[in-house]
Amino acid sequence: MKCKVEEEVQCVEFIDNPVFEIHGKQYSLFLEDSKMVHDVDKALALLPINQAGIGIPIFQHRVYEVPSLEADLALDVLIDCQPWDTAENSHYVSTNLEIVKAKLIPQRNDVKTEPEKVFELKE
Repeated sequence: MKCKVEEEVQCVEFIDNPVFEIHGKQYSLFLEDSKMVHDVDKALALLPINQAGIGIPIFQHRVYEVPSLEADLALDVLIDCQPWDTAENSHYVSTNLEIVKAKLIPQRNDVKTEPEKVFELKE
C-alpha cells in the first residue's frame, strides 16, 4: 500500500525501541545504536559541560524508510543529554529518547533517509 498523503502516526510503545501504529499494524525502528544517536554523541563529545552540570535537550528531525509501505516515516525526536561524569574534562552523552511527533509521508527522491529501516512487527 503506497502512501499518498501525510498522516500523523502514534508511537504506542517505547521501551527499547519505538513501536508505531500504522494502518492497524505495528512497526518498529532500532534507534538505540542508530546513526542519529552516533551523530549526536559525536557532537556531544566536543561540547563542554555547562557550569551547573545539568542536562541539555537536543532536538532531531530524521526521516526513515518504511519499505513495506513504500513510504517514509518523519520523526521529531527529543534526546536528553546528561554529563558523563563530574570530572572537569567530562562531556555529555545521550541518555533518553522521546518521539515528539511521527508522520507517515510519501517517499520522495529529494529527501535523504537514514540508513535504518522501519520494519513491521509480526504477531
